[in-house]
Amino acid sequence: MTSIQLGTASPSGPDQSNVSSELQYISEWPENEMTEHVPRPRSGEVHYTYGDADSGSYGIVLKDISRNESNAYIDEIIEQGYTEILSESEEASAGIMLEKEDIILSISYGETELNILIIQDTVA
Repeated sequence: MTSIQLGTASPSGPDQSNVSSELQYISEWPENEMTEHVPRPRSGEVHYTYGDADSGSYGIVLKDISRNESNAYIDEIIEQGYTEILSESEEASAGIMLEKEDIILSISYGETELNILIIQDTVA
């Protein structure tokens, strides 16, 4: 198992050195090899993406999604076979890391925004 802290990857985890930090403002759910690993949220509006699907690390940020809707989305992901690595919750925000096969999801959310980072773990 890869050693990971919420929101980061250790040197033994996925290589994110080539991940683009450029934001791409879009309004539709992106279709690519990384988003194939997660369901589209039923709530919220796509605000922007970051990273590059070809790099093995790709993020999607949704706006206008409540904390309860984000929790329901996480439940849906878990029903699809993802298991929790770790989670943390505070009054204003929460985060969870999940994994399934070679995919790691780092999800953070608050009152109106959901951030989904999809990482393909190529370290075996």
